[in-house]
Amino acid sequence: MADASPIPVLLYSVPQFTGVALEASDVATLSEHPNIIGIKDSSGNVQRVAEMIATTPPAFQILVGAAATVFPSLCIGVRGAILALACALPEKCAAMHQLYRSGKLDLARELQTVIVRASKTIVSEMGIAGVKFVMDQRGYRGGLPRLPLLPLEEWHKKRITGLLATIEPAAVGACAT
Repeated sequence: MADASPIPVLLYSVPQFTGVALEASDVATLSEHPNIIGIKDSSGNVQRVAEMIATTPPAFQILVGAAATVFPSLCIGVRGAILALACALPEKCAAMHQLYRSGKLDLARELQTVIVRASKTIVSEMGIAGVKFVMDQRGYRGGLPRLPLLPLEEWHKKRITGLLATIEPAAVGACAT
């Protein structure tokens, strides 16, 4: 498949949905292919990500897809993240990355805790419907999830609205520094 692709290929390991994780040794082998330029690892396994970093060429781009692991993964050498939460709270995710890159590690770590709390409720517990609801609440175009997924019930919406009210001050404070 990588041979036939007209554009560079990014591997994707998401074992919670596929039941199969790309192991570091497999990624190291695949990283030798000239048209495979990186991986998005959504396993949440920082140990596996560290092994990938240790066994792939420096130009191979390793990204994470689990919001809870962004800060520790940056600390071990990942390039960045592709997060569902970033659709709903893009400025929080970008600010945490920028704080890290600027060497403001305490502030980045503080914002990481806000991101973890938000991701647990919005993404992990509420799923796509939660992400879309927050997008709508924040002025983006989220819309309704497609079937078979259902929209959030009112009590879910109230829970997320309450969460957003608690994270906005913390996230804004960290971003302003």
